Amino acid sequence: MKPKSKLFVDLDGVIVDWLGGSLELCGVNSHNPVIRNLLRDGTKIDDLIAGGRQTLTDAVNDAGPDFWLNLRFLPWGKELIARLKTEFAATHRLAFLTSPGKFPLAAQGKVAWLLNNYPDDSIIICRDKELCASEDAFLIDDADYQIKPFIRDGGCGFLWPNQYTLMDVDDRDLGHSRQVINQCVSAIKLVHDS
Repeated sequence: MKPKSKLFVDLDGVIVDWLGGSLELCGVNSHNPVIRNLLRDGTKIDDLIAGGRQTLTDAVNDAGPDFWLNLRFLPWGKELIARLKTEFAATHRLAFLTSPGKFPLAAQGKVAWLLNNYPDDSIIICRDKELCASEDAFLIDDADYQIKPFIRDGGCGFLWPNQYTLMDVDDRDLGHSRQVINQCVSAIKLVHDS
């Protein structure tokens, strides 16, 4: 019997709303249309917070593991995971592959989040995701700086769109994000002949 391929899914920006949670923690209203437009157009979160990256880092670190534990699902997060499990249960082993960034308590909080939401699934916490790359590995991530090295090192990947491009279109329904989920599933099937 052929071993199962590996299907890795990022958490922040793909499944959970790290951007919104971080902005709220730093006193920035992520529902403000001006802020949403800036984020959709690629403005970095550091540029929206007084004090920039240092303020963000300090706020997240001060909040501790509870910050990560309490991150909310993005509107399509549960549906994406359910679809991946349905489509690929027989051919792929699903694991969450997430980076702690420069936040020392992120690992503890992310593991607690996973145990609360997907207690039977695996989690790998690794800053350099390409270390998990192989020809039988597929990564879904919203960061091209994670996808590019993963592919360079022999894996395959799907660049998940900026969450605000999906959220602004999908405020009334999940039609557009379902199209992206379908594209993602098709890409995995194309690459891994499922």
